[in-house]
Amino acid sequence: MTRKSIALSLRTAAQLPSIPETQRQLAEGRLDAQSRLSVADLEAMNDAYVFAIVTTHERWEVVEVLDALGLAPYCPAEQIVVAPKGKRQDLEHWRRWRAGFEAAGAPLAAVIDNSEKGPASVLWPLSLAPDFAGVNLYYWPYEGVAEAERMPEAIRIDRLSDTKEYRLATGG
Repeated sequence: MTRKSIALSLRTAAQLPSIPETQRQLAEGRLDAQSRLSVADLEAMNDAYVFAIVTTHERWEVVEVLDALGLAPYCPAEQIVVAPKGKRQDLEHWRRWRAGFEAAGAPLAAVIDNSEKGPASVLWPLSLAPDFAGVNLYYWPYEGVAEAERMPEAIRIDRLSDTKEYRLATGG
């Protein structure tokens, strides 16, 4: 069975302090953060899906955060995509990243994000691109981010078990 990729941002995967504070804490050998992803959900999905992190954080930081939070087995280092600042919303970058996931044998099944809503969001350009019609789009609101309007380009989730991919992986 071919595993598929689910791409999400580092901040969707983990509740983190600011980037400078995260880096400072990691340099001190600690991290005051927690995973937003349930290990039970990740385990339930592990045979069918691998989680790719698409982020503007530095690679070393992502690896250390994933290790510290116990997410590394589900988000392997080869599935980390470091995006140039301001380019996570760029459709051409997403096409290239999707091609990379496919070349690695893990085609892109879904994208989960919580960035701005509408045209400034990561999900907006994907929702408008016909070649991404088969990729499920989810937004995961979390504390500190106002949810003033429904995000029509994506389905709201509050946990991985709310996704179609979870239901497919668990037969539920």
